[in-house]
Amino acid sequence: MRYRFITTCSPKQMDVYGEQMLDAADYYLKDCPNAELEFVPQSDLMIDEDLMRFFDVWQKKDFANGLVGEKYDYRLQAIRFAYKVFAYTKPVWTNGLEDDDWLIWLDADTNFTGPVTPEWLEAVCPGGYMGSYIGRKDWDHSECGWIAFSMRYHGREFLAKMREYYTSELIFGLPQWHDSYIWDRVRQVMELKHGSRWFNLADGIGGNHPWPETKLGEILEHYKGPRAKKEKFGVMV
Repeated sequence: MRYRFITTCSPKQMDVYGEQMLDAADYYLKDCPNAELEFVPQSDLMIDEDLMRFFDVWQKKDFANGLVGEKYDYRLQAIRFAYKVFAYTKPVWTNGLEDDDWLIWLDADTNFTGPVTPEWLEAVCPGGYMGSYIGRKDWDHSECGWIAFSMRYHGREFLAKMREYYTSELIFGLPQWHDSYIWDRVRQVMELKHGSRWFNLADGIGGNHPWPETKLGEILEHYKGPRAKKEKFGVMV
């Protein structure tokens, strides 16, 4: 069984925390031959025809950038959060993956702090589920810094459907336009369609940042939000 991690970030973010994340991943994945991390440079995203069409139509529109009056609302920032969706839904990333394999999105503002083992991977990517995620019972959408897709249980279909919400502009018919809300919507649709379930790593954990208390927190830190980045790196990005 193979586990393929995908991440991306801007050049500025790469200077602040991306390099650290990639170095740590290289070190802590070295003894786990069935796991790999692929970094998607922003330049590669800029040649994605689907993403470019989406940007050409919406990038200069204030409302698609989340501008409400004089303030920005992250819940309406369709452009800001589109990069990661087009990165992990690019069909090339599932090439070579078999039905038993997993594709995992991991935000670049994370850091490996311990070795990745087969036992840990099996715990965070359990069999019999469409995938694993971080649900939040005290917030109105999931935290999508980690999403693991099982190729056995409709992973490719899920990724294609997620991309379709952007290429067909379906997202603008929903109450929120950021990736986590869209992902929750697609998850619910897929669960109803196939009768399969997703594994919530944060089941029973409260708060709006449950990550540290999940199995992920054993070997992964997530510097979620501007405040955490300011405390860790001295800058807000």
